[in-house]
Amino acid sequence: MSINAHEGMLLLKQKRTPRILTDNDARIIAVLVGRPLDETWEGMSRDVAKKMLQAGKSIKQYTSRRGIYAAIHTGISYGGGQQVPKFETSRLNT
Repeated sequence: MSINAHEGMLLLKQKRTPRILTDNDARIIAVLVGRPLDETWEGMSRDVAKKMLQAGKSIKQYTSRRGIYAAIHTGISYGGGQQVPKFETSRLNT
C-alpha cells in the first residue's frame, strides 16, 4: 500500500471518521479509529507524546535482525509448556 502526501493529509484531517487502511490485495493493515469527541483530547494526546519522547531518550538501543531500535523487553509469555500465561520483563532498562 502506498499513500501519497496529499492522501495522508486528507486522512489526518478526518480525525473523527474511522478509516480502514488496506494493502493492494484488500488485506486490512491498520484501522484509524478516530479521536473521541472530547475538547481536552488534543492537548492530552500532545502531553502524552512529549512524555513518550522524553522517556524514549532513556531507553537503550538494541540491534536486532531488523535494525537498531530503542526497546523495552517486556510482554506476556505463553510458551514453554506453561499452564498459564506469565508476565515477563527485563531489568535491562531500569
